[in-house]
Amino acid sequence: MFYKSISFSLLSLVCKQFFLILMLMITARLLPPSAIADMVIFNITIGLLVSIAQLGITPNIINSKNLSDELIKKYNFILVFTFSIVSVVFYIFSNGISEYINNSVIVNYREVIIAVFFFRLMYLLPEAYMMKALNFKLLFICELFSNTLGFFAFYIFCYFEKVFFGVICFYLIQSISLYLVGILINKLPLKISFKNGLSQLNLTFSWQYGLYQIVSVINVNIDNIFVGKFFGQDKLAYYSRGYQLFVMPAVLIGQVVSKVSFPYLKKANDDNIIYNYLRFSLLITLYISSLFSVFVYYNSDFIINVMYGPGWDSVIDILKIFSGFFFFRVVYKILEPVLLIKEKSLTLLVSSLGYFLCIVLSLVFCNDVNELALYIGVSVVIYSFMMSFGLYDEILKVLKNSKAIIALFFIIVSVYILMSEIMDENYYLSFIFGFVYLMLALLFLLVLKGRMFKKGNVGLL
Repeated sequence: MFYKSISFSLLSLVCKQFFLILMLMITARLLPPSAIADMVIFNITIGLLVSIAQLGITPNIINSKNLSDELIKKYNFILVFTFSIVSVVFYIFSNGISEYINNSVIVNYREVIIAVFFFRLMYLLPEAYMMKALNFKLLFICELFSNTLGFFAFYIFCYFEKVFFGVICFYLIQSISLYLVGILINKLPLKISFKNGLSQLNLTFSWQYGLYQIVSVINVNIDNIFVGKFFGQDKLAYYSRGYQLFVMPAVLIGQVVSKVSFPYLKKANDDNIIYNYLRFSLLITLYISSLFSVFVYYNSDFIINVMYGPGWDSVIDILKIFSGFFFFRVVYKILEPVLLIKEKSLTLLVSSLGYFLCIVLSLVFCNDVNELALYIGVSVVIYSFMMSFGLYDEILKVLKNSKAIIALFFIIVSVYILMSEIMDENYYLSFIFGFVYLMLALLFLLVLKGRMFKKGNVGLL
C-alpha cells in the first residue's frame, strides 16, 4: 500500500515536472531573459503568499481524528480569513515591493496573482483531505487534469505568439481547475462556518509550523529575488534556470517521500517503523543523488543546450556548482515528516531560521551568481545538518547499521567519476556513457533493494 501511494505521488510530481520542463524549453526559446525573470518573480510571489496564509492547515487536517462536514466548513473559514488579510496587505504594499526588487510584474499582474493565490490556498483543504485518506490515486488524477488543462491553454497562447500571457493563463487555469476538481471529486462542502473556527487549530503547533513554512519558502526563493535586484534581470534568468534544474530531483525524490510518508508514519506511530523509513529513504537518496550529481556535473553543457537551446551557456557553470549538493537538497525533506510526527516543529523553525541567516550572509558577501550558487549549496548542507540534530540518535543508528552498503555505494560512484573523467573530452560519448552507467546503476539498485530490506521491513507495506 505504501509503495502504491509512493507510485501515484511520484506520477503526480513527474506529471507536474514534465509540463514544467516543456514550459521551460519553450519559454527559453521564445522569451528574452528579462521576461523569464518576470516569470520567476510571478511564481515566487504566489508561493510566498500561500505559505504566509496557510497556518499549518495540512498537518492540522492530517492530525485531526475526524473530518466532519462541519469541521471542513471551519477550515474553509480559516483559509478565507487568512486569505483576506494577506491579500489586502499584499495589495497595499505591492507597489513598494515592486520598486524595491526592480521588477514591475507584481504590479502589472497583481489581480491575477491574488486570484491564483486564492485557489492555490483553498486547494490545501482537498489536498490534505486526500492525503489523510491515503487516496494518492485521486490526488494524481486531480494534478494530471489541472496541469494538462493549464498547459493546453499555454500552448494555444504560444501558437498566437502570446507566450508570456500563456504562462500567466497556465497558472490561473491550473489553480482554478485544481481546486474545483478537488472539491467536486471529494464532495467537500463549499460553505464556511464562523463558529469557533480558529479553535480547530493547534495554535502552538500552527504558529511554529506556519512560521517554518514561511521561512522555508523565503529560503528557497530569496536568492532568486535578490539576484534580480543586485545583478540584473538577465542574471536572474540564468541563475533561476540553473536553480530550477537543481531542485527538480529534490522535488521528485524529497517531496514524494515526505508527502506520502507523513500520513503513513502518523498512522503507524511506531519508532521501529520510523527508523526503517529513515534508513530506507536516506540510503536510497544517497545512492541516487550521488549518481545524479556525477551525471549532471559531467553533462551539464549537453543538458543546457538540449533544454534551453543556444544563448544559455551562462547556466552551465551554475548547474555544475549546484550538482554537488543534490543529496543535501533532498535529505531535509526526508527528515521533515519525522520531526513533524515527533512534534519537533521548533527544531524545524530554528533550522530554517539558521538557513535563512546563511542565505542572507551569502547574498551580502558574494560577487557574482556563480559564487552565490556555491554559497547557497553550502547553506543547504548546513541546513540539513541542523535538522539532523533533532534526530541524532536515529541517524547515528542508521549509519552504524549501514556501513557495508554505504561502502558499496562509494565504490560504484567512484568508478562512475573515474570513467566520466576519462571520457569528458568527448561531448557525445560522455553523455551516452553517463546515461547508460546511470541506468545500469539504478537497475542494480532495484536488484539490491530486496536484499537490503526484507519485505515488510519498512513497516508501511
